[in-house]
Amino acid sequence: MTSTSPDPAGVPLLRAVGLDYTYPAGPVALRGVNLDIATGRRRALLGANGSGKSTLLLALNASILADAGCIEFQGEAIGTSRRERNLHRRRVGLVLQDPDDQLFSASVFEDVSFGPLNLGLDDASARQRVEEVLDQLALTDLADRPAHLLSFGQRKRVAIAGVAAMRPDVMALDEPFAGLDPMARREVVDTLARLEASGTTIVLTTHDLELAYAWADDVTLLNDGEVLADGSPDAVLGDRTVCERARLDPPPIIGLLEAAVGAGWLTAAQASEVRTVDQLRQVIETRSSGGSGSNMEPDSGGALRDALHER
Repeated sequence: MTSTSPDPAGVPLLRAVGLDYTYPAGPVALRGVNLDIATGRRRALLGANGSGKSTLLLALNASILADAGCIEFQGEAIGTSRRERNLHRRRVGLVLQDPDDQLFSASVFEDVSFGPLNLGLDDASARQRVEEVLDQLALTDLADRPAHLLSFGQRKRVAIAGVAAMRPDVMALDEPFAGLDPMARREVVDTLARLEASGTTIVLTTHDLELAYAWADDVTLLNDGEVLADGSPDAVLGDRTVCERARLDPPPIIGLLEAAVGAGWLTAAQASEVRTVDQLRQVIETRSSGGSGSNMEPDSGGALRDALHER
């Protein structure tokens, strides 16, 4: 379990301050990026391809050094020396988009052991930590399996376990849901929930705006290396002008909630509590059958119910 305490007033757990970064002989990736990540709050970084999401994760983890600006952890700027950056990576772990870039040992157990052993733990202490992480993330049954024989979703979860075994305060994940079927996606979401329960703060990138709307406490929308919007999922993803500038379509749940409020099936306050199409469907079905004290006409939401059943 991580030992990070609640943020002191005005001091976020992790902060990016005025980050600029240009790849060698390549495009400008970050332009004056400012970002605050608070302890225990789920953060999703959103944007089209090339918007700077993955580069920002690399900077937050100190895998790259910004051309300008800095990264702060609990109010202290991270130095540029190898020692300081390595220490920071123990606090802010990074899970790459392709798990095969992180898995290379003969078995799952050995892969997850790599981080703790690299921290200098003795064999007994490393084994204990690995067993704890595998149990925590429901991966014990895979411990002796070769990673290359696992499904893509299983390999994603093992890659997450390998970073979790180092007990970072923050885990930064690049597209953890990419390439996964619905069942595997739910398993990764469950894995992240278990990490959060142990005190790890999660920040991730994703192209899945509907999942981000359901999962995140805070979202950051990037475009061409700049932060276009930062705030709650409702405020950011409900702003069609901002989404259009970022070359993204708002998640369908936004339009459905607007229709539900317009039809009188939900108040704006009630709509703000609904995060998924399934939740909205349950509310509409309950109200259409006269439940929850509704005084609405049973058929008044028919068009909306039809739209929901098409989802």
